[in-house]
Amino acid sequence: LRQRIGGQPLKTFLWPERSADIPDDDVPKLLILPRADEQRMKSFIARKGQTPRVHRNTLFFLVPQETERPPFEKLLRRHLALSALLESKTLSLTPEQRKELKHNAQQTGKDLQEQIGNLYRLLYLPDRQGVQVMDMGTPTYGTVRNLNEMVYERLRSQSRLVARLAPLVVKERYLSDRDYVETRQLATSGSRTPGEVLAINRRVWEDCIALGVRQGLFGLGEVDEDGRPKCIYFREKPPVSLQGREVLIRADLCERQRATRTGPPVYSTQPDTAPMGVAEVPAAMSLDAPASVSGFRQPVRRTMSMKFRLPFGQVSSLLGLFNLLQQRFRRIEITVRLGEGEISEAEIEDKVRETFRQIGAEVEIE
Repeated sequence: LRQRIGGQPLKTFLWPERSADIPDDDVPKLLILPRADEQRMKSFIARKGQTPRVHRNTLFFLVPQETERPPFEKLLRRHLALSALLESKTLSLTPEQRKELKHNAQQTGKDLQEQIGNLYRLLYLPDRQGVQVMDMGTPTYGTVRNLNEMVYERLRSQSRLVARLAPLVVKERYLSDRDYVETRQLATSGSRTPGEVLAINRRVWEDCIALGVRQGLFGLGEVDEDGRPKCIYFREKPPVSLQGREVLIRADLCERQRATRTGPPVYSTQPDTAPMGVAEVPAAMSLDAPASVSGFRQPVRRTMSMKFRLPFGQVSSLLGLFNLLQQRFRRIEITVRLGEGEISEAEIEDKVRETFRQIGAEVEIE
């Protein structure tokens, strides 16, 4: 077991005896237990020694599949027997016999390493009802990898551990029905609530928030002494601390606060320069203006389609436009055709499909 455990990517504890030995922090941890004991798992999740555990969603448990124990123990006995014969001082062996014994002992040793992955394959995850079990399946024959690496990849594929978060998901989930939310609360929600998606570290939240602020999906600021949010950073790169009175603020509130400070806004997807091929719209013709101007009813469309080639580096320039279109139309279907580049299947699964899973949207990829 020790040979199949590496230092990364999950902090791993082999056959821990006491819950007090397991740190109570927001770092994901793998506990390898000799047997599947759900009550013991729940006690590790609930407490750190004599005190209640705060970060209950950070503990994952790897245990043996009992039906795989007999063949594993049979192989283990054979390996120990062959090793004992090789170490015997009284057994008279010919060079050919000793060579064959050595070969067989080495082979059973390799087989044992493979069988450990077949034996330790049940993964228990914390959830709101206690724990849920997941069978990781039989490893690929001939492949010997660290157990904590295999668990990490499975948790990633099941979206229980994430190395990146989509800012749009944060906006829709936490700011759809409220004006602001504390960043400290966001960063700890995943580690404290059993069953929630867990970020692998705080940097994931910092990068997500900074990207969302730059894209104009929300703003970053603080709550004043009267409990009112004050937008400080919007459509610019912000410093993110995840502590104190720091809050995420709805984009429309930030826009109103900016308009109050700077006067009537001019629509632009970037603060200083208009992107190539996208014209700035004067304040009197803001895209948020109603269809009726000075009593004249402007022509309207019930449906609309667009086809364009996006200049390199201008993806963020369209976010404001698509936010507007989503306010005008309840259904938007987007087809994206990509070329003159390449992407791996792993990136498609880990980044593209994962983003759509997080926002609850279906995607067809050909």
